[in-house]
Amino acid sequence: RGNAAARMASYVVAGRADDPSFARVEYASKQIEASCPGVFFQYEMKHPDSWKEFICSVFRTYDFHGFAEDFPGPLVWTHEGELVGGGGEFMQKVCIEKFGMRDPPALSDPLFK
Repeated sequence: RGNAAARMASYVVAGRADDPSFARVEYASKQIEASCPGVFFQYEMKHPDSWKEFICSVFRTYDFHGFAEDFPGPLVWTHEGELVGGGGEFMQKVCIEKFGMRDPPALSDPLFK
């Protein structure tokens, strides 16, 4: 059942420490974790200086294609290696479609500045 799968999901969220989009994804994912006890997120917060090397190694490791070498992040994928996408895709596919979040936080929210 889809609901059972949603309860047992786990994701990796990677982003730069100085990125408001990463903060937004982290905030929304913590809301999901709070309301869905079987859902887990692992956070890979990287210093901006080490981001490019890190994210390029993720692209190679998981064979994720279609991203520029200077992709700013954040990037979300499952522990099984299935790509979710960037912050916008995460909000749409995971927050809204999978977990039914009615009002995911807006990137323009002052909380993320």
